[in-house]
Amino acid sequence: MRNNAFFQHRYFNVIVFFIFILIVFIAYYFNFNKFGLYEDDYFYLALPANSSFHELLLHLKRFITTIPEGRLFGFSLPFILVYLLFNIGGISLVYLFGMVIVALNGYLLFLTIKSRFPYFLGLLVGLVFIISPTDTTKALQIHVYQLQLSVLFLMVAFRYYLKSKYILSYFFALSCLLTYEIAFLPFIFIPMLHNLKWGKEVIIKQLKHFIVIFLLVGFVLVIRKLAGENRVESMVLSEAIVKTIKSIFIGPLAGLYSYLNAIYESIVHINITYIYIIVSFIIVFVFLYFSVSDKGNINSNNREVVNYNLFSKIYKVSDVWDNIIKIVVIGFLMLSVSYLFAMTHYPPTEFAGRGTSVHLAASISTSLIVGGIIYGFVLLMSYYNYKMVSFVIISLVISFWIGFGSIMQKDFSESWKIQKNFWNDVVTLCPDVEENTLIFVPNKNLEKTKYIITYSWACPMIFEQIFSFPEQWHRVPKLEVVIFENSTDFKVNNNEVIFLPRYPFMFDNKEQIILNDGNVIVLEKDANGNLSRKFGLINIMGVNIRLKDFSVPTLDKMDRKNLYPFIINE
Repeated sequence: MRNNAFFQHRYFNVIVFFIFILIVFIAYYFNFNKFGLYEDDYFYLALPANSSFHELLLHLKRFITTIPEGRLFGFSLPFILVYLLFNIGGISLVYLFGMVIVALNGYLLFLTIKSRFPYFLGLLVGLVFIISPTDTTKALQIHVYQLQLSVLFLMVAFRYYLKSKYILSYFFALSCLLTYEIAFLPFIFIPMLHNLKWGKEVIIKQLKHFIVIFLLVGFVLVIRKLAGENRVESMVLSEAIVKTIKSIFIGPLAGLYSYLNAIYESIVHINITYIYIIVSFIIVFVFLYFSVSDKGNINSNNREVVNYNLFSKIYKVSDVWDNIIKIVVIGFLMLSVSYLFAMTHYPPTEFAGRGTSVHLAASISTSLIVGGIIYGFVLLMSYYNYKMVSFVIISLVISFWIGFGSIMQKDFSESWKIQKNFWNDVVTLCPDVEENTLIFVPNKNLEKTKYIITYSWACPMIFEQIFSFPEQWHRVPKLEVVIFENSTDFKVNNNEVIFLPRYPFMFDNKEQIILNDGNVIVLEKDANGNLSRKFGLINIMGVNIRLKDFSVPTLDKMDRKNLYPFIINE
């Protein structure tokens, strides 16, 4: 290494980490000050943000005693972290810390791969992972504080396994399972990365590892069964097997296709993405150029690397190509098991929105495959003295993937703007809500965003995340988006209209609620996006219901919760 190298060796890893943070910021968080709460955030973020320390302890006690969905850490850790971060720096700090978690996972994957392969290959794998378009939820905070935390546990398990500290490795792998189980799956083939000789010793080690994996998964399934987790309780074995078999074929194709789809989307929406593409291209090109200049050769290995050159002996390829074949093979092995838990998200073909969480494990395995292919491309171009040309091409491809993130940012910003306007209008139009008031909003003319749901399942709980209603109220006001005609939201019995909540747990676990005259409010949006309140009679399923008349305002007497100024304009 030259003394005047731009990146000094002892600071190189630190610089990689901060470059990863910068790239994650550009791709997913550049507009974070325009982001808000979405979908599950109204539970995982809003509840701890609005809680006192005593209330937080009560929430944690409930999670520990009931272990909801079998995710002990998946429920408790987001509450603890959000409570601390919100009380220190508000929603902004919650977002910025989440950004660091995403970058940290990529950095740990970089360290893992470079401990077994040339450092530049590890750099590419880590870089591909943090911008992987398979999972489009890297700015959705509940997915960061649950799914990405699960990945963090997995990355630590990887590191300890490669250091032969197996007890610690399995402990963090179990923690991954207890946080969000999908991320765990690439761990099944970690022995292949631990020993690259791939002989009899590795086969025996892999078989022993399978036994431990079976015990860990079995332990978590027992916990989920005892906790009464619905998906385990209602699972039909034959159906689960069929969906799993289909998923392991469909999922990998969808996961790999997402990389091409992201480039296409980035080009189609070039009016949004171009500035992100230009800036990220410059950063990535300079970063790759100087990282190679610092290390001298893209084939150079970290001191920990033990290269057994398996494929170079069998197929007479060079040692360098031996590395590429191995990383791609490991990637495909991990990809082959990345959809074993996809039966609850079947079919695994989502390319936008929270449903892309089904590709979480695949975002790890495909980063090995794609990173290996890119590395091979650079080596091939370098052989013909076109290394700089290869850097230009891969920097452009990576910048398209980063540009794809900007499309998601636009949707996140637009969705929050719509939500704020909507709830400001709701508070203005319904200042007289009372105990048991139900507010219905027909879904006609409601705005839609592709990468995040604007009017989500969480709508009924938002009112109580803004105001503190009297404890003696049997049920606080609830707002639900519905369909009035030919709807599964209502039924008629004995000339009474009965509301059928899609999520009864938000309505005191009642599956049927009789609509009473005088305490129902209907809000409608017109074609111009203006929200208005209806009065008089409304016909639902052939029965007339008298809507609530305007009465004495109550909201101005209610205490406002911590999230009020974040959602409602003063």
